[in-house]
Amino acid sequence: MELLAGAAGSCLAVAVCLAAAVSPAAAQLPYAEIEQIDIVQSVEAWELRIPFAGAWTHSSMEHPPRIVIDLHDARSRLPRAPGLYSLRLSRGPVEVLRTSQFRNRPGNRKVRVTLVLSDALPYMAEQFAGEVWVRIPRPANAAWGPDWEETLRRGGRVWEVLPAPDQQETFSEQGGGNAADPGAGPDAANRESGRVGGAAGAGGATQTSSVPVGDEPSVGEAAVADGEDRGCDSLAQVEWAIDQLLADTTLFRPGRPRVRRAWDDAAARLLEEAQGAFLAGDTAAAREDLATCVRFYADTDPGQQALRLQGFFLRVIGDELVAPADSSTAAGPWPLLRGAVLAALFAGAYDQGDLQLAAAILGCWRDANRTGDRWAEAALHLAEARLVEGEADRALTWVSAALAARPDWRGVPRVALLRAGVWGALGRVNAADTLLQILAEDVEPAVRCRALAARADLQYRHGAPATARQLYQSLLGDGVPAVEREWAHYQVGNCWAAEGAWSEARAWLEQVAGDAGNFWSDNARLRLATLAEVRDAAAWH
Repeated sequence: MELLAGAAGSCLAVAVCLAAAVSPAAAQLPYAEIEQIDIVQSVEAWELRIPFAGAWTHSSMEHPPRIVIDLHDARSRLPRAPGLYSLRLSRGPVEVLRTSQFRNRPGNRKVRVTLVLSDALPYMAEQFAGEVWVRIPRPANAAWGPDWEETLRRGGRVWEVLPAPDQQETFSEQGGGNAADPGAGPDAANRESGRVGGAAGAGGATQTSSVPVGDEPSVGEAAVADGEDRGCDSLAQVEWAIDQLLADTTLFRPGRPRVRRAWDDAAARLLEEAQGAFLAGDTAAAREDLATCVRFYADTDPGQQALRLQGFFLRVIGDELVAPADSSTAAGPWPLLRGAVLAALFAGAYDQGDLQLAAAILGCWRDANRTGDRWAEAALHLAEARLVEGEADRALTWVSAALAARPDWRGVPRVALLRAGVWGALGRVNAADTLLQILAEDVEPAVRCRALAARADLQYRHGAPATARQLYQSLLGDGVPAVEREWAHYQVGNCWAAEGAWSEARAWLEQVAGDAGNFWSDNARLRLATLAEVRDAAAWH
């Protein structure tokens, strides 16, 4: 049993060396990799040792009593990473040891190690010689069983009984001094400036270098089982070691290692489940799946797509405070994002009047599948809304994008009317007027009337009220839809006012104001009140 366990450890040691040989850039990673944890229980204390020289913090928590160690700018290479791994210990003061990739976003990675204690006990935490050490002194008369040590790494666990106590390495309690103090020992520069000497989980414990820990995951929150029992099958342990050897190195296959692809697959599954839940109306499940994907797999391609979708989703449902900040530099393609999900999110943002969010979702929808064109219809809706808001340049962007995806829409009257409106708002009066004249000759009455009204609006806005009045008056006959006819009646009065014919303007506006069925009657009354304030009141008589 011990021989096979040692062989497994040797295989993994060889794997690490080979990986370093074929991938020299690994030493230049912007984060440290946590590859193993050592546990030693001696006659004096229970000790945890983690090879790690970076920034770290530790804290004690209650209910249950536990010690939490956070390793910053680190990525876990421990079992079941980046998920939660739980190891039950039947001897000593620690009942359960848990590890997880608590944060995994680029620039914000954190590996968390949690020690769940059998009781609130004093402990010390220190860093020196490139290792983080946590020491729990053995209380008097404590029955912890025989001394032992264990090494936890991705390929398996190696456990053995320790030799006699006089041959063991003991924990150095020197330290807490200044790096510049020559009497502090050769390793003083690598030690943490303070040590915690309180009881884990004890309310009155003093912790000079600890930080509060907020949302530590519990075993129930992670869909993983506890670690294997110590009496694992030796053959299975060797097979596991070989499997990890193949998965964790680039020796046998060029390109990205298998573990990297496994992370991509796991993230992609979570992203697909989140989108399926959203389309089924289960927003709670969608939110949870997206949060899990972003938390553990943010540096994978599917994780980045989940992060993008999570921002849209949270803002649409009204959780702006917890939504990740939107980045204007984010670019696709986003092939894993489903068009039906993005269409629903776009509709939600559009209905809420949040055109900026709608534009961001639409851009992502377009980038999700550049060969598709189902987003083009939404682009026209957004262009119309932008035009109403007076943002003609943004409207033109989306009209052009829609036509690039659907060139056959150039002859569609609705698109042509929208283009003419955008051109007119941008000052391209002649081009817009020419296009509207062509549309005004359409055999379809609705298209013809809409084109005449749009052309009259164009002339009125650009200083030709007489021409506009004639066009409006051509819309007052029978067969003209009510929306154009009522608008034209109101606008004839405004054209007379723009020409200085106050009596004619008042007569037309009074007709509209007295017609309760005219949509513009209230506007006509307001317009009459404004004209009544003209200084030259004699112009009305």
